[in-house]
Amino acid sequence: MRKRYDHTFFTEEQVKVLRLRAEGYTLEQIASILGTSKSNIHTILKKAKEALERAKRTIDLYREIYSTISFTFNRGDSLANIITHIYDTADIYGIKIKMRSLELLYYLREILWNCLEPRKDLLLCDIHVKIDRDGHVIVSTKQ
Repeated sequence: MRKRYDHTFFTEEQVKVLRLRAEGYTLEQIASILGTSKSNIHTILKKAKEALERAKRTIDLYREIYSTISFTFNRGDSLANIITHIYDTADIYGIKIKMRSLELLYYLREILWNCLEPRKDLLLCDIHVKIDRDGHVIVSTKQ
């Protein structure tokens, strides 16, 4: 097993590649610097992205477990009504949502891209929404 960087989900090798990429180096340049192939660099970046997604899912699960407000929206509901309900419900509980309404709209579109009618922003499936004590919104499609 490869050594993790500073107790994170990333390996030391992934951090090296990510730092070089952040500095603007191409995959070819990074491969040359590290003495490996472009294909290997691509794989390292892919694994880093998977680690990042795993960390994000871990945090989302933790927030979901400790959420305080939970509700369901059904197929046909509009994103506009969902956003209004999220803010109104949070206000009742004295919770300040961490995102502004436009940020929340983009977040919902990103999370629910495969569950939305594109031009009307209507749900094509049922969803579950939780709001944690810190004002984070956690959204999942109902299984």
